[in-house]
Amino acid sequence: MGACTNLSKGRGIDCTKSLGGVKNVYLGNFEQMSSITVTSREVIRFSFDDFHLYKYALPKRGGSVAEVLNADANTLTALYYTQGLTIYLDKLSKEDQDELHRLGQSKLIAFVELNQRNAAGHNVILCLGIENGLRLNSGNNASGDNWSSANGYEWILTGMEKKPMALCADYTTEPLDNTSFTYASIITS
Repeated sequence: MGACTNLSKGRGIDCTKSLGGVKNVYLGNFEQMSSITVTSREVIRFSFDDFHLYKYALPKRGGSVAEVLNADANTLTALYYTQGLTIYLDKLSKEDQDELHRLGQSKLIAFVELNQRNAAGHNVILCLGIENGLRLNSGNNASGDNWSSANGYEWILTGMEKKPMALCADYTTEPLDNTSFTYASIITS
């Protein structure tokens, strides 16, 4: 069978009651991840052993996720995905300036908690940078020209992957509390 017969199903119109945007981002050092298991585009297991995940709680306009399919239309052999995560943080601070410098030197994996809810009522969590990690690619630190202007950070992390981003297996009560997800703790500040 050739590529012209690879379709396996269609898709109907799903419920349109869904919220966009990012609620929280959990970053891990890609080099500290000892293993990750993805089955049918779902992360069912990962381990950072004794290392931490770092939680960034985002404001309402807090962030976005985008994934771009890149393909050679003639051969379909150069198929890959560019994953992007944009994080907005309010207020400029010397602590965030220092963290920005560290992020710029790190290769990361991101667990992105969306505002979207699944059938169990839990927030959907995506995983970006599974095979190659993400890097801080660009962004800006700015304070606007009037009182109502944005004052804070926009950080953009990007990476390239051979497969599309995966969803994480659903959690029990708190995001990433699955028994098959191993890490020392989640650090907020």
